[in-house]
Amino acid sequence: MRSRCHVLIRTGRNPTGPTIPDRYVDQIRELADQVSYSLLNEDVPREVLEDVDVIFGNGTLDHFSYLQDAKKLTWIHSFSVGVDNLLTEDIRNSPVIITNSRGCNSAAIAEYTIAAIFSWSKGFHHFARQQEQKVWKRVPVIEVFGSTLGIVGYGAIGKEIAQRAKALGMNVIACRRSTIFDPAEPVDRLVTPEHLAELLSASDFVVNCLPATPENKGFFNDETFAKMKPTSLFINIGRGDTVGEDAIRSALLEKRIAGAFLDVFLQEPLPADHPFWAIENLYITPHNSFASPKNMDRISTLFCDNLRRFIQGEPLVNVIDKAKGC
Repeated sequence: MRSRCHVLIRTGRNPTGPTIPDRYVDQIRELADQVSYSLLNEDVPREVLEDVDVIFGNGTLDHFSYLQDAKKLTWIHSFSVGVDNLLTEDIRNSPVIITNSRGCNSAAIAEYTIAAIFSWSKGFHHFARQQEQKVWKRVPVIEVFGSTLGIVGYGAIGKEIAQRAKALGMNVIACRRSTIFDPAEPVDRLVTPEHLAELLSASDFVVNCLPATPENKGFFNDETFAKMKPTSLFINIGRGDTVGEDAIRSALLEKRIAGAFLDVFLQEPLPADHPFWAIENLYITPHNSFASPKNMDRISTLFCDNLRRFIQGEPLVNVIDKAKGC
């Protein structure tokens, strides 16, 4: 059991950003000896940094540039699932534990994915554009029931997507490294990356759930898209750097795939002069798939449970393998 614990809550206060509900702040205060609070756009006082044991927060790499002053820092919990913004060389080589919020936004991302599938299959994207032009015209549609969904990166988010897809009568093929298959899993088939081509060629919808790791960078490239059906829809809710931007742009413009919904990008916000904006069969959302009013309750509950474990000297949940980045 730890004799002391100083927690720094590092977040933003705005209507669209993550804010920790007061009841969870109260729980943290009950558990920790000392709690400090800092906004992302504020400098953290040096005396706080030098004393802090735990950081609970979010932000880009710039927001964590002060970590070299946190001499007692033992653990960082990120609001996000992806933690590539934290894994500097110094952090990778340090004993600091990193945990993430895996599972907390899985339901919201799964709903986004299913919404994209329905929007595409029922032609809502066409109808929205036609309405602007006051055009009454039917377009071909797809029946989701009996279609095939391929999930690349079958973790917590992938499982939530698979559960909803199976409830809609879809066939589900998932790809992950582990070959262990539990019959209770909501998938019809599980393949390893060596057999990814079988998933891609069979799927009407392909959703990318891959995390940002060195080995996943540019995973979806010209060769990958060439293996997909020309009628297929690609959905990216993983990380921006797992998809080659030139590769997907070419695949869409040359109609080697039928369309795409992208929620994550190499550069965010997406620049106004980016060529993606002009691609007719590409649908852009502003990294919003995770959004839900329930997320911070789940994230805060997870952190409070982990804080109890930390104080008691027990193993933490959702610990990141810093070498792998996930």
